Amino acid sequence: MSNEYKDWQRDNAVDAKIAEVKSLQSQLDKARKHIEELEAKLRWIPVEERLPEKAGDKFFLVLCENEPEVCFYEGKGQWDCPNLGVLSGVTHWMEIPDLPEK
Repeated sequence: MSNEYKDWQRDNAVDAKIAEVKSLQSQLDKARKHIEELEAKLRWIPVEERLPEKAGDKFFLVLCENEPEVCFYEGKGQWDCPNLGVLSGVTHWMEIPDLPEK
């Protein structure tokens, strides 16, 4: 086998490995971005930072006096828990994930 052919084979192997590393890096970047999005969505949000965008029939998990409760957001800073009524003193909230699809 000539040296030129060996060099060509080595260069092709190196190019293939470089392409593989670039592909893996791209996949890793996408996974990191997805993790960041999930962490942002599934975190406790202080009410001083923001409140849910709209009131409605969606449940939220809230912290009131360091106790978690499941409530509806009624708007204008009001939280209504089915078992407790309107809560005051809510400090944090987070969205409850959607149920899995069947």
